[in-house]
Amino acid sequence: MKCGRFVELVLRKVGALSAGESAEAEDYKDTKELIDGSMEAMRADGLLWWLVKVSDVAFTGATALRPTDCAVCVYASWNGQPVRLIERLEYERIQDKTETGDPQYLLDDGTNLTLWPVPGTGNLRLTYQREFLPGTQGSDFDVPSALIRPLIDYMAYDISAFFTPPVEVQAKVEKDGVRAFLMIRSLNKQTAEPGPVEAEYF
Repeated sequence: MKCGRFVELVLRKVGALSAGESAEAEDYKDTKELIDGSMEAMRADGLLWWLVKVSDVAFTGATALRPTDCAVCVYASWNGQPVRLIERLEYERIQDKTETGDPQYLLDDGTNLTLWPVPGTGNLRLTYQREFLPGTQGSDFDVPSALIRPLIDYMAYDISAFFTPPVEVQAKVEKDGVRAFLMIRSLNKQTAEPGPVEAEYF
């Protein structure tokens, strides 16, 4: 689905557009900004499960560049063994940062990934939450097709206060939005644990 179509369906859900109407450029821009902000907040809360990505990051020493689309590191392993994510303060407490061996800890500073102990040449298997791609009016919306309907319902609920729909419309938007949020949240396990995702339908 194209971004422009998604925005129009959200506007119709809140009663801001009638069937057959198209969004004016200014309405599209304002609504798209609200939706992008809501999607970014959901990503920050770990709720956009389809943004999880697994990538092999090549190391020839202690440090390698993090993937350019990485938003948050979730899980890491080296030769099948888990590598624990640590903060800067914990890394700075390590006395000998040149010690070599199979890595046990991973520091992500937002630009580089640093392993300790320092491994030989090899790949770090990194599971991370990639950035949400807002897109433009004619581009594809960055979500899987199965989640289009729940997201339309949830986005309409999230931004409905900006449109003050009639009471009966607002009641339906709220009911559908809460149900949609529960469906989206039920698919969130993958951001916390690598493995199968079990969806619950409400």
